[in-house]
Amino acid sequence: MVAVDLALTIGMLEVAESARLGLPLGNTLPKPEYVHPSTIISVLIIWFAVFHAYGVYDPQYQDSILNPWRVLWATLISAVLFTGSLYIVNYELPRLLFVYFIIGDLLALMLFRLALWLLVKKASWYRRRVLMLGGGPVTLEAARMVLRHSETGLHLIGYVSDTETADLVDPEDPEMPPLPHLGKLNAAPQLIREREIDDVIITLPWRERQQTERLVRNLDRYAVQVRMIPDYLELSTRMSVEDFGGLPLISLNDAAITGWQARMKRVVDILVASVLLVVLLPVMILIALVISLDSFGAPLFIQKRVGQYHRIFTMYKFRTMVRNADKMAQQVAVEQDGVLIHKRRRDPRITRVGAFLRKTSLDELPQLINVIKGDMSLVGPRPELPWLVVNYAPWQYRRFTVPQGITGWWQVNGRSDRPMHLHTEDDLFYIRNYSLWLDIKILLMTVKVALAGKGAY
Repeated sequence: MVAVDLALTIGMLEVAESARLGLPLGNTLPKPEYVHPSTIISVLIIWFAVFHAYGVYDPQYQDSILNPWRVLWATLISAVLFTGSLYIVNYELPRLLFVYFIIGDLLALMLFRLALWLLVKKASWYRRRVLMLGGGPVTLEAARMVLRHSETGLHLIGYVSDTETADLVDPEDPEMPPLPHLGKLNAAPQLIREREIDDVIITLPWRERQQTERLVRNLDRYAVQVRMIPDYLELSTRMSVEDFGGLPLISLNDAAITGWQARMKRVVDILVASVLLVVLLPVMILIALVISLDSFGAPLFIQKRVGQYHRIFTMYKFRTMVRNADKMAQQVAVEQDGVLIHKRRRDPRITRVGAFLRKTSLDELPQLINVIKGDMSLVGPRPELPWLVVNYAPWQYRRFTVPQGITGWWQVNGRSDRPMHLHTEDDLFYIRNYSLWLDIKILLMTVKVALAGKGAY
């Protein structure tokens, strides 16, 4: 791929020169050659260095052979560096030639990867057969990851386990096919031989360390790549392997949103919240007047909530209940299947106007002020009541590792129709899969859900 990429890039440089001289665009230029050997050498060095530095050929970053975004950015960065080198040596290159070259190079590299993908996706030599050793939620999560990257040639055969006896099914993802149970752990060597397994992923819990060590030693005699996923997934939402003074260590409590992602999220929050606050200010004033006319009390409801890293802050909402309703919250809450439910239909504290505001989610509009202040984000887990957090199980505290939001994955997937423990599972899904595009998707889905009014009470 390196050789073909470089050959296509140099070829597009020559094609761009011919196009600049032949196409009736731009000013008429004399016929001397603009692409000298020094220009070709510069392009080779820059493209080779940037594409390697950007991980275009690194299997660690290969979501697929096509991999369009990484190629796109590597090409654009190479183009910028190439422009800089031309400026430094004071070499004049026609602008149209440069434009033809960059566009042609992008198209050529993309078409090459598309052709390569179509050629190899059904080839047997491209497929890598994967066997799981272990059972339980960690095995299921690992299987989901393998299936998600099946376009890279990974083919999941099944799993072996001493504790499980049936196929693993993901109740939250009906589209995921069942993971076949192929026997006990001692059947692994025979399966590796018969099924021609290429990769083995061990997902045994840490308490079975001796058994894991024995398995790894026994598998040394086979031509398989052995990898291990410890059951730290049950302790952490995100993990990473880092160099700590020369020691490779697993970090269990990495923040889900850091660096440029955190800064970009904050910038988007401020811009969008500011625009919405200005545009919706007349609507908010009207809502405040209607609330005051409907029931006694201030139109704005102020309450303490738990934010990111358990920081207590003051959250603003339009009042949808009778005055002092928050003091009755623990009396209204009920326990269902061992889980505390504090929101239910036909809550006697809700006013007539409040029912409409809740159904349309208009009661949340004052939280735009919280977003601008930095207490909350537009998208994230809902900020919880302090007295409810006290009743949390330890695994539920992970939802406070990111900024709490006005809307989130839970709100667009059932809202109050789903009990509290599933609401936390949705929050953890958001944390594990965070991206700016997921935020945008949730915001768009929120508009649809708010208009439908489903699950809001």
